[in-house]
Amino acid sequence: DGESDAGWTVSGGATDGQWDRGIPVNCNRGDPPTDADGSGRCWLTDNDSANSCNSDVDGGATILTSPVLDASNPGTTISYTYWYSNDFGGGPNNDFFTIEASDDGGGSWQTIEVIGPAGPGGWITSTFSIASIAGISPSDNFRLRFTADDAAEGSVIEAGVDSVIVSVTDCGTTECTGDLDGNGLVNVNDLLQLIGAWGNPYDVNDLLELIGAWGECP
Repeated sequence: DGESDAGWTVSGGATDGQWDRGIPVNCNRGDPPTDADGSGRCWLTDNDSANSCNSDVDGGATILTSPVLDASNPGTTISYTYWYSNDFGGGPNNDFFTIEASDDGGGSWQTIEVIGPAGPGGWITSTFSIASIAGISPSDNFRLRFTADDAAEGSVIEAGVDSVIVSVTDCGTTECTGDLDGNGLVNVNDLLQLIGAWGNPYDVNDLLELIGAWGECP
């Protein structure tokens, strides 16, 4: 949620506008007025009101890379909320914001989405299942990276990242004691099955549990 660093790293050759973590300054020049999730802080490109808010990305790319995340469960979903604007300046709508994923700790990268050249406006949430990302397999060595690149001259580039979530839905199962044939009922069929296997492995305790659970499974 941007409230703590949690091991994110910043790299890239931009001469100005490198990623920074904090409460948005809001210079009204394409940068976000607030964070995305209401916690207060997020990652931003050069969150600085000094120098008359001339705080956008200049002279190359700035790259924000996540720590290693556990996305090893095949049902894992990754979501993140981003901000991107490059529609201010003398040459607006000329650049791109690239979001990538890695399943080998950053040894190789696959593009998830490319935003631009026009920014979508506002905070936008994207959600993907790990299995749906081309070239990515479930991994406990998963990483994300966000690249804001000043490749063309003239556009004011402002980007933000917040609310990165890795989740797994566990539907769970409820065991129904005594439902030996798995049909959702404890009835005479289960009783006959238990009697037929008496002693191996069933005994009187199993018989009492079956009788106590008689009827429809919860």
